[in-house]
Amino acid sequence: MVEENKLKTLEVIVLAGKLLLENGSEISRVEDTMIRIGKNSNYDNIVVFVTPTGIFASFRGEAYSQMESIPKHSINLEKINFVNELSRTFDRKEITIQEFHKRLLSIDQSVNDFSLLMKMLGSALVSSSLMFLFSGNVHNLVITFIIGGSAYGLFAYLNKLTHTEFLSYGITAFFIGLTAMLAVKFHLGMNANEIIIGCVMPFVPGVKLVNAFSDGIKGHSISSVTFLLQALLVACSIGIGVVSSLLLFRG
Repeated sequence: MVEENKLKTLEVIVLAGKLLLENGSEISRVEDTMIRIGKNSNYDNIVVFVTPTGIFASFRGEAYSQMESIPKHSINLEKINFVNELSRTFDRKEITIQEFHKRLLSIDQSVNDFSLLMKMLGSALVSSSLMFLFSGNVHNLVITFIIGGSAYGLFAYLNKLTHTEFLSYGITAFFIGLTAMLAVKFHLGMNANEIIIGCVMPFVPGVKLVNAFSDGIKGHSISSVTFLLQALLVACSIGIGVVSSLLLFRG
């Protein structure tokens, strides 16, 4: 019975950490949540180690351990919120470790991401609204809305086709720059720079930058450097894509 409880606790700890990490949480929060779950299960000797691509958990001095690979990261704040709420509920002793595990599995399987159409609409709204806040130019609103939504659709398709995130960012940025220049040429917009700035904003790696600085401040140097490099690679891909489209159009 004791062995079953320990194994179940490790399963819950690793699964909770996996859901947090692969959906956009920073390393420090993941480790803190995993340790609190262990201590709330009356295991003070819990040891966890989290990297951007893997999670390890064990009991100090005992032959119990589990690990989980995290090959991909996304952003789903709804899942993070559900895991945090479950952790607090378990802390208040309102659910058992078995019920905790069942609910975590339910979150992993039943909490769906937004549809592609909704994401395209969100990208279009963010692009056009940020362009308007930046420039105050109402003449670019419609074309920025269209390009911003189309750009996200292209990005989602490329990301699924190539499985190479940085290439997808670069090609999408190239598409944004080229269509913005064409829109101005055919008098569908007034300022290509404003359209480009608005449309690339949804792709700026803000979450990765925040996680990098947050982990760096809390002493997690490996994850901090990793997230920072990922953010810089994304930013460079976007910049190269936009510049390439401008050079091609003007050349």
